[in-house]
Amino acid sequence: MRTSLRMVAVPAAVVLAGSVLTGAFAKGPVAVRDLVRQQTKHYTVNGSLQVNDVLKVKKNDSVYGALYAHDSAQIWKGLLVRNGLKVDTINNTGPLQAQSATITNAIQAGAMSGTSIATTGDANIGGSLAAHGKVTANGVDAGAGGLTTSGTITGSTLTSNGALAVTGATTLSGGLTVSGSVNFSNANITGLNVGNINLNLSGATANSFTVGTPSSTAAPLNVSANGHTAAVGVTSGGALSTDSIATNSDVVAGGNFIVHGSGGVTSNLVTAPLGSDNTLGALTLQGSTVSLNGTLNFNNHGDINLSQASGAASHVNANGDTDVSGTLAVTIGNSAGTFTNNYTYIKPYAKEPAVTVTPNSDLGAGDRYWVTPIESNNQYTGFTLHVATTTAPANSFNGTFYYVVLGR
Repeated sequence: MRTSLRMVAVPAAVVLAGSVLTGAFAKGPVAVRDLVRQQTKHYTVNGSLQVNDVLKVKKNDSVYGALYAHDSAQIWKGLLVRNGLKVDTINNTGPLQAQSATITNAIQAGAMSGTSIATTGDANIGGSLAAHGKVTANGVDAGAGGLTTSGTITGSTLTSNGALAVTGATTLSGGLTVSGSVNFSNANITGLNVGNINLNLSGATANSFTVGTPSSTAAPLNVSANGHTAAVGVTSGGALSTDSIATNSDVVAGGNFIVHGSGGVTSNLVTAPLGSDNTLGALTLQGSTVSLNGTLNFNNHGDINLSQASGAASHVNANGDTDVSGTLAVTIGNSAGTFTNNYTYIKPYAKEPAVTVTPNSDLGAGDRYWVTPIESNNQYTGFTLHVATTTAPANSFNGTFYYVVLGR
């Protein structure tokens, strides 16, 4: 079998270029068959190929070595790089899509989307950044535009040097530290655990407020102010308990209001509830003993009613208070005359009191007795008991009188 070789006309420029590139021009022209070998749709050039105009390839252009573009390279459709693309700067005016990109210098782009983008330097994006997956960073600075999300923000630390507005549900599992003010207007807060902070709930409405452990018997809430601390808790019967209560406004209790301990209840006024006709109802004080350390005033012509039940008995006892009642003895001599004895009040009366005296024995016919007040500096400091005898007794004796003093 004979193989025919068809020679093609090779321009002189190509021959000249081949000679220059191979350095064979000084030795004479090289045979064309050494530069070009024709096979079926396949050409091999052993030296360099220089094209002074446009090189057009209608199908694929495969380069097994390095591809250099000393000016610019323009690709009208897509660029697919299998093993990675390394560039100093990319200036892209259209969308940039990548499955994975590692950027060490700067990248400028309009819209950017990808499954994974990692950069060790700064990324300046003039437009919007849309990430359908997760954005992970050591820090996020939203600037004056703020941070807006319709999903969930999850992280160990959330720091805001300006105002932080949260309109949706927010879960902070790692804690929240705020150095400025927190505005919970129209907020619904559940499961609030308040530690060592200043809490101002001005105008807030809470359906439930739980402190400490609900099953604990000790008062779990300590409220401190003015150098004192009061413990607040709930008794086993469901009542609010505290060491002491001081209030300038109304305290309304639907059930019993019980105060334990010796602190008692201190108030300027204790009133009964108003009835349907807007008048005060009855106020009842119950106890084995009711103690009053100050003055008891009855306004609006009030009365003191003792036992109101038939067969019951109540007493007014001085209990050793000699300013109210007691005994006073007058030594009566064995001659006719007037004999006296004085009693000095422990606490002077501002007005002259009424004093009633009664002898505990018969003084004798015709004997008289009366009292006169002792006054000093517009204060009534005591009284003088007078006993006058018209007949001289056989022997002198001490006449004893019971007295009752009623202030006016």
